[in-house]
Amino acid sequence: MDNQIFYFKKGKIWAGFNRFTLKTAYSKNKNQIYDKLYVNKNLFQEGKDKLNKYKFRPHIFYLIPTLDCNLNCNYCFIKNRLQKSSINIKNYFMSTSTAKKAINLFLNYYANKSNSKGFILNIYGGEPLLNWPVVKISIIYWNKLINLKNKGSTINIITNGILLNEDMILFFKKYNVNLSISVDGDEFVSEKNRLGLNYNILLKNINLLIKCGVNYTFSFTLNLQNIDCFKSQIKYLLNFKNLNKIFINFPLPLDVINFDYTNLDYLLNKYFELFKTFTRKHGVFDNFYSILLYRFINQKIGYHHCPCNKCQIVVDPTGNIGPCQSFLGDLNYFPGNIYNNYDLDKIDLFKNWVRIGSYVLPECKNCIGIGLCRGGCRYVSQKINHCPDGVDIRFCKIIYKFIEFIVWETYTLIESDLK
Repeated sequence: MDNQIFYFKKGKIWAGFNRFTLKTAYSKNKNQIYDKLYVNKNLFQEGKDKLNKYKFRPHIFYLIPTLDCNLNCNYCFIKNRLQKSSINIKNYFMSTSTAKKAINLFLNYYANKSNSKGFILNIYGGEPLLNWPVVKISIIYWNKLINLKNKGSTINIITNGILLNEDMILFFKKYNVNLSISVDGDEFVSEKNRLGLNYNILLKNINLLIKCGVNYTFSFTLNLQNIDCFKSQIKYLLNFKNLNKIFINFPLPLDVINFDYTNLDYLLNKYFELFKTFTRKHGVFDNFYSILLYRFINQKIGYHHCPCNKCQIVVDPTGNIGPCQSFLGDLNYFPGNIYNNYDLDKIDLFKNWVRIGSYVLPECKNCIGIGLCRGGCRYVSQKINHCPDGVDIRFCKIIYKFIEFIVWETYTLIESDLK
């Protein structure tokens, strides 16, 4: 295909980027770049054929003990959806028997079909610690079964940190649980976004984590309240002792009817400048540009943007099974059930979900980012396009300038190494 390679020019130097193989080349002679990068195959059709052969094989498991939460964050997509549904989240708590059934199904049924050498348990919500008895039993039971399988395992809990206490923290230390604490910066910024937050309690609990030696990260949601003071907020968070990493989350659209493209463009462009000059130098990882950078540097050829497309399941408090936590509360995207409908190869949503990606999306066919963004997020597509099998316009807006930037950044590094 003649549109494999995109070209950029700076001064006398040509740069080429193969959008399928993710390889780059540089020369003063444009034809030499073509000879180095061009592959004499129909790489688009090859990718499409590979995508169509995938089957859903999970090795990542989201367990949702409750959808209830003790805070009222203004950007929470789950809260926003549940407020418009008939679900009473105050009664939406997982039982011990459901948790054990779900874990047993995952490790003794789904895991047997996976080629993965290790499995990941993510305990999510809502605020999962509101259902502490189920969280505790789930971790114990997971470890018991995973030890029998002689496989690697990681356990993560995503929490706002307010309900933590010393007994919980010592338990997490014993079972080597990683905690991801949701925090948006200092007291003023965090309490502005996370209604009901007592920042002094959060600080006390974080210091207790540090004292007990529990591995923890911060989950920072980018929004209009903290983007203009982003550097100062990140520098503040980086001062916490023993902090493993800061993850930056781009906010998900809450309501397509009120979706503000102006705000989206502002966040994308403002953060892109921060990504280029600040976050990469401080080891801050985001779920947007950093993913693209990782794929570019490592030439990670793939066909799905997110684990929810191929290797992740989510079990809600009543035992319903879906591929993505962003759809919690929408039973259209939780068609399976741990008790009577758990064969993913027989559930239409999972059979179709695994075949959604940039190689089957017509908007992506001629795009420079086909191998990097891979079509983007299914949830964002559903909110913007009213269906999950469309493109994530956030990536469409930035992918060309991102690739142009990183292609020349790579050239600068190569030049400096040669000197």
